[in-house]
Amino acid sequence: QSSKWAPAEPNQAWLTASRERDERRQVSLWANEQVGAMNGNNGQSQGLGAFEMPGQVPFGLTRTMHENQPLCSIREILMAPAPNRHRCLVRIIQHSPKDVHDLCAESVEPPAAKRKKVAKEKSAEEDKKWTKWEWNLRLLIEDATGKMTVNVAPEDGREFFPHIEPCDLWDKDSVFVKLEKTMRALTVKDDRAPGEGWVQMCVMSYVGEDGRRHHRLFGTRVL
Repeated sequence: QSSKWAPAEPNQAWLTASRERDERRQVSLWANEQVGAMNGNNGQSQGLGAFEMPGQVPFGLTRTMHENQPLCSIREILMAPAPNRHRCLVRIIQHSPKDVHDLCAESVEPPAAKRKKVAKEKSAEEDKKWTKWEWNLRLLIEDATGKMTVNVAPEDGREFFPHIEPCDLWDKDSVFVKLEKTMRALTVKDDRAPGEGWVQMCVMSYVGEDGRRHHRLFGTRVL
């Protein structure tokens, strides 16, 4: 229906292009046209264990365990009821904490048999003995339909960064350099090349104990 202020005929070319994008599940007007293109292997998949790549996959620095699932936009994820699971094609525009040194955090968790004893006789030495490092970060992602924060749980972080072991990044310079390079590749984008920097990821939505809706990464890894 035309506006009363600016009467005009419907733009058939625009409507046709929009319908074709819906049919192709092209979820972002910014994404490169290679999304969904053949991977150059005559449609054959390349075995990567659980992260199997079928003939048609979105390009990018990540792979998911659910390549056969359709792509969803961030708007679709936010509008879908929780709990739910989705696969999306997005750009990572920011990570939190912002300092890469702080993307791993300490956790003190002695084995169950030792917990009571440690609780009674807690000491700095005991803390150090049972201290381990886990991933501690959130990702701010975007596509043409919106932005969303995705939490990365410790176990999902180990899956997301399969080649990097969580540790004290202030103490392990070589690991820090490797992680910083990875995060820079994932997040630093050139505004003059908006078709680049897209990654695919799987996101689950759920309602937490606080009664609020949250979103969490799963089944995704960096190549």
